[in-house]
Order: sequence, then C-alpha cells, then structure tokens
Amino acid sequence: VRHNDRVFLIFNGHGLMEKSKGEGNVIRGWGNTTISVRELEEVLRGIPPEVPVKFVFPQCYSGGFVRLITSEGQDVLHLNNFLRCGFFAGPFNKQSEG
Repeated sequence: VRHNDRVFLIFNGHGLMEKSKGEGNVIRGWGNTTISVRELEEVLRGIPPEVPVKFVFPQCYSGGFVRLITSEGQDVLHLNNFLRCGFFAGPFNKQSEG
C-alpha cells in the first residue's frame, strides 16, 4: 500500500468473542483460520497514515474491531492522524444476528 492508494476491507463471515474487552475478538476464515483485532492492527500499522482505510464488518462481535479506527489501538475514540472509518454491526460482546 502506497501514498495514493485506498484500502477497503469487507468481511462477510463469522466473528468470535475471545476476551472481555474485545481486543482478542477474531474473524474466522477458511479452514478454521482466524485473525484477531490485535493481529489485524499489526498489519494496518504498515499502511501510511494518509491512506484512507474503510471497513465493513457485519459479523458477530465486530465491535471489538472499532479499535482499528483509533490511534495506537486505544480504547477511547478520538480524532487522530489515521484516515479510517468503518461499519461494525454489533458491540464487542454481542452477536449481530441470531
């Protein structure tokens, strides 16, 4: 990802709750693989702050991924240097449907 690029992440699958505050919540991929909030946060650190990153996460427990739009993964939402926004279907501790 370079300066003039844009990133748009859509995940349409299952989410699982792993920890009480949502930092460990995961999205489940093929073959029972998972990626946690913290792991995705590490991947996103390699993207320059001026590159817009948008998320659409309709899975259960997706609210844990709100951390991805805050600076340095802090729990408090505030304005920062990242150009990130997203749709998260439910809080970190609730199913989005079912």
